[in-house]
Amino acid sequence: MEWANAWNDLFDLTKGRWNVRCMLPDYSVISVDDCQGWLQDSAYSGFRVAVRAGFVLGRPGILATRWPAGEMAPSEPEGSTE
Repeated sequence: MEWANAWNDLFDLTKGRWNVRCMLPDYSVISVDDCQGWLQDSAYSGFRVAVRAGFVLGRPGILATRWPAGEMAPSEPEGSTE
């Protein structure tokens, strides 16, 4: 259920805005809805997941990250903050 915590964080970060973009670790830019699916799929594949605020395509957005279960969380999610 870790993905559910990440979904809650995602909702808190977007504050209900629908036009926010999410950047994945491979630099793909997706919608918040697609980001929710990516978080859930990643968790079911055995990854830990997290999101944080950052900049995507020059605008405030969400940076998503994942890492193998059992490893320490990265200090900074992958992806650009600018």
